[in-house]
Order: sequence, then C-alpha cells, then structure tokens
Amino acid sequence: MGRDLGSIFEARFYKKVIMLSKNAIIINQKPHEDSSSWNIYHYHKEAIKNFLNENHLSTILFCSIGVEVYLNDDKRLEEYKMKQRDKWIGLNKQSLSVARDKGLPVNELLDASEIPLLNNPIYCIRRNKILHGDIEGLSMAKDDVNFPEITIMKQKIDDVVLTGYIFEGEIAAYDQLLKFQKFIIKI
Repeated sequence: MGRDLGSIFEARFYKKVIMLSKNAIIINQKPHEDSSSWNIYHYHKEAIKNFLNENHLSTILFCSIGVEVYLNDDKRLEEYKMKQRDKWIGLNKQSLSVARDKGLPVNELLDASEIPLLNNPIYCIRRNKILHGDIEGLSMAKDDVNFPEITIMKQKIDDVVLTGYIFEGEIAAYDQLLKFQKFIIKI
C-alpha cells in the first residue's frame, strides 16, 4: 500500500528518491517520437510507481519488460528479431551483445565486471528469476520482521550509500531501476 509519510523521509529511502527523481526529470524531457519510446517511458513510469510503493518484484519486472520491449521495437534489431524462434528478442547476454553491436547503450544495464558479456548479467538474471517464480530474497511479507533477508549492511550504488536494515529485494529493485534509467537516458 506504500509508505506512510514518516517513513518516506528515512534517509536511505530519501537518497534513493532524489537520485531516481533526478533521472526521471531528464527522461521526461526527452521527446516521445515513436511507439518504442512511448513504451519505454510507460514502463519507466510504472517502475517508479512500484518502487515508491515498495513493490520490488514489480519494479524489477517493469524495468526488464521496458528494455525487452525496446529491443523488439528498435529498427536496428529487426533482422536479428526475425531470426529468433518466436520472432521476439528475449533479454539475455546474446541479445544484449547484438544490441550493443548495433549501437544501443547496453553497458548502462551492466555492472563493470559484466561488460564483456561472458555470462548472463544480473539485470537478466533478476528478470528470469521472477518470470520462473524464483523470488527468494526478492520478496517478503511487510510484517515479517523475522525474514532472513533483512540484514544490517552498507552498500554503495552510484553516489548513494545505503546503511541500516536493508531488504535485498529493495537493493535489487533500486539497482534495476537505476540501470533502466541510465539506459533510457542514453537512447
């Protein structure tokens, strides 16, 4: 149902919202020239709404769908798309490698160690886990204070340092959304 007003201003959440908002402003200033760009903006809006409402699985899914739909709408990948079994480009290391070769900013979706694309990147792994129902560590009941994936940790994602009780699904959703935003900004 979302955060109450008091928890919205917790420092770690507030820092995330500032970073996401700065990116959203840049993204919203971009022209919506064709259907592929309209689709990706729609999925971005849904990902932001879901993140703010603490729907981490939905955030990850909307970010992943946004990229996958964009790959399928991009004219530079039309020939590659027609060679696919279902005439649909899935989100995986091979399709990302082809997309990067065609000029799409795929590196924005990758951690530095993933840039060679030797294995499926975490961006794809998260999507696949959700699609196949493997949501361990990504989902929890809001009142489940004994959930084992809540830990005290400190992690830095871009310029935001997250400290305190952090749910792994929240970190995954934030990382997925930041990468998605960087991809949109560069296209």
